[in-house]
Amino acid sequence: MQLGEHCAFAGQTGIAGSTIVGRRVLMGGQAAIANGLRLGDGVVVGGNSGVMEDLAPGSFAIGFPAVPHKAWARDVLHVRRLGELVARVRALEQALADARAAQGGGGQAP
Repeated sequence: MQLGEHCAFAGQTGIAGSTIVGRRVLMGGQAAIANGLRLGDGVVVGGNSGVMEDLAPGSFAIGFPAVPHKAWARDVLHVRRLGELVARVRALEQALADARAAQGGGGQAP
C-alpha cells in the first residue's frame, strides 16, 4: 500500500495490499478499499462503504459498492418513495382495468 500525506481514517477501515491512496484522503468508519485501486487526492469515502474501483481526485463516494455521493443520495430518496410509487402503480392498473371492463374489453392488460 502507498499512503499519501495528511490522510485520516476512522476506526475499522481496511485498505488492501497494493492500493495507492492520495493525499488528504478521508475514510469513514468500517470503510474498505479493494486491492489494487487508486484513490486520488482529496477523496472522501463515507462510512460503511466498499470501494471497488478507482476514485478520481476530489470525489466523494459512499455505499456498497461505493458510488458518487449524489447518485447514492438520489437512490436513497427513490427507495424512500417506493411504497408510494407501488400504491400509485396499483391504482393506475386498477383504473386501466376498470376502463377496459367498461368498454367491454375485459379487465386484464394484454
